[in-house]
Amino acid sequence: MRKRIEKWIVLCTLTIVLSLGMATEAKAAEPVFAINGFINEFKTIDVGVQVVGVQGYSGMTFSGTTITVQIPSGYKDTNTLPAYFYYKDSTTGETGRATIYITMLYRTDADDTHQEYDTQVLEDSHKAYVDYLTKLYPAGYNFIRMASGEEASILMNDDHLTARVCHMGNTIASIHVIGLDGAQRKIYVLDSHYENGDAYIGMYVNHDDGLPLTYVISDVDKATLLERGIKGLYLNQQLYPFQ
Repeated sequence: MRKRIEKWIVLCTLTIVLSLGMATEAKAAEPVFAINGFINEFKTIDVGVQVVGVQGYSGMTFSGTTITVQIPSGYKDTNTLPAYFYYKDSTTGETGRATIYITMLYRTDADDTHQEYDTQVLEDSHKAYVDYLTKLYPAGYNFIRMASGEEASILMNDDHLTARVCHMGNTIASIHVIGLDGAQRKIYVLDSHYENGDAYIGMYVNHDDGLPLTYVISDVDKATLLERGIKGLYLNQQLYPFQ
């Protein structure tokens, strides 16, 4: 039974990687990884590159080249969750994004003595939704909850130089990050951060030179975000309040 389970997991992992490789071949884009586990288990994966940020699922942490995932709750019809991480290329110094597909395994018996696995590794409807969002926002996207309880979207322009906060189809704020030389830095959107109930927009900027970074936002846009309960930026794991 154990050998059959292990063989199934290997086959499923290969299926995910191969199918996603074919789906993204035209883009020649981001690396793809897969991880499996029972709900609430902690799993680690060494992605082989320096990880600088995680996005898409709050149950992930990182250190060096290793990502730790606490397997989330799932259901039979949507048991695979796509999550993302940003990494720094050791050769070029450029920042890239990669995908981890987290598959939630489940047990059929309450006493956990008999184990079965969902053979539908990647639900077609769920994959279609993820593909739809990725095509709409290829440079990156995320969501943030406003004081009203509604969600706003954080969208990255294709050149990675402008992050836009959008609500109901309208851009309500634009944000840039510049270095000491005044040049705009490439921005990568991360998970939104919540501190004492306040919402902050999550971002990562390659900061190897160690020089001070400054965010640029108009007074009107800043007032708009503050009014809606978005208090500032969470840039490179540091808080930058708007006031």
